[in-house]
Amino acid sequence: MAIPITACCPKCGQRFRLIPAMGGQRIRCPLCLELFLASDTDEAPTRQNVASSLEAAKQVLAADEEVLYGIFGMIGVSGSFPPRTFLNEFLMRDSDPCDQDGRMSDWQPFAMSPEEYGELKVWWMAGHPGAVEDSLGVENWDDWVQEVLNHREP
Repeated sequence: MAIPITACCPKCGQRFRLIPAMGGQRIRCPLCLELFLASDTDEAPTRQNVASSLEAAKQVLAADEEVLYGIFGMIGVSGSFPPRTFLNEFLMRDSDPCDQDGRMSDWQPFAMSPEEYGELKVWWMAGHPGAVEDSLGVENWDDWVQEVLNHREP
């Protein structure tokens, strides 16, 4: 069996594995949809080529909301939005453990500053009227997600 190559999107920094035959071909990043030439790399993208944490977070949340079993699909209808510390726990994981069938690509882990989080929250709430930041009385991301799942509409 051929050893997969690792490609890295020059726009968002997303890393993913490809079959060797894909090397040298133009491919589309599954996270940010950038079209680029696939090549095997172990190097991380330069900072100037990586999207800001705000743009990366928007891409991750929007993509996660669209996939079957993505946790942000449930959050989108919950009326709640996680506090920054909880959201950063999620973003630093590099994948959504709720995405049981692996429909969403992993992302390069990152965290948001308070300013970026504030802008992201405004963006999220504009698309989800009535949503509010709420800790739901818990202290971490895993417990917060459990609260969201326990209180969903039947």
